[in-house]
Amino acid sequence: MDYFYDVNFIYSGQAERKLDPLETRFQGVEVFLKIPNATSIPPPPMSENESAVYDPTGETWAIIADFRLKTVYETSTKEDLEWLNIGDLSDGYTLLVPPSGFAKWDEINNIWDDDPAYKTLSEEIEWISDELTACDVMRAYYATGDTSRQTATAGEWDAYTIALRDYIVDGAIATAKPEAPI
Repeated sequence: MDYFYDVNFIYSGQAERKLDPLETRFQGVEVFLKIPNATSIPPPPMSENESAVYDPTGETWAIIADFRLKTVYETSTKEDLEWLNIGDLSDGYTLLVPPSGFAKWDEINNIWDDDPAYKTLSEEIEWISDELTACDVMRAYYATGDTSRQTATAGEWDAYTIALRDYIVDGAIATAKPEAPI
């Protein structure tokens, strides 16, 4: 059996060895064709995400990690991409799929972990968005003269809108949670 490797010496397949008819007849013993980028030495067994690399000087194979064409995730942005390199993943990349938008990479344990602070902040931003929509509705009541649905003065709703704006500053909760006027 011949075992083939590519220009980077990475195992690429195998085929039955072929006799060299001229050399076999000339020497009187079986002589096999010398095929470029091939060896008669079999590679060791490989698991998923592994490849064998041939060392022609030492005539040995070594097993290395191989994540080529796998989807990997950048640990700081959660962006996915197709991995093209052979060998271990570089720092900052993982095969683990981020479980949610709130996940943060835990460098110590090499896992995705939900970040409660980020989750809380995201929930508060969503709440602010809902409250600002309610403020717009209340202002519309004033603009249309619908006094039966007005729950507070226009100035109180304007002050509440400003308090909502100031509730989160530079990605952090900055003040006490504002209360809607009633």
